[in-house]
Amino acid sequence: PRNERPDNDDVLIGTLRYMAPERLLDQCDERSDIYSLGVTLYELVTLQPAFQDPDRQTLAEMVLRCEPAPPRKLAPKIPQPLETIILTAMARLPENRYATARALAADLLRFANGQPIDARAPTLGDRLLRWYARRASDLRGGQ
Repeated sequence: PRNERPDNDDVLIGTLRYMAPERLLDQCDERSDIYSLGVTLYELVTLQPAFQDPDRQTLAEMVLRCEPAPPRKLAPKIPQPLETIILTAMARLPENRYATARALAADLLRFANGQPIDARAPTLGDRLLRWYARRASDLRGGQ
């Protein structure tokens, strides 16, 4: 969300590293909050921010264009299903996230109870498509 200052410069309101990519583009819905919850879970289990840079512009670009390091790469003892829940909540595209906070909570509860979760880790094909989309965007100048 943005706020108008008296000098008409747009000001971003909120903590940048918890903002969903679409929020930086002034678009958001309930899934934007799911992203923020995913980032919070990420930090709780890895004890590291998903994205970090002292320069706000660089940090915003990271949120918009980069994937976070897989939680299990930073903390190998994290169970695979929990990593899948976190990364699903943090998907860059809203349509790839949990649709509601209730759906995220239900998967967390299933995980806590030792039951299979609904979220699925991306397949090799999914990862290749994302890689290609990022490279194509980079070649077009990020547009």
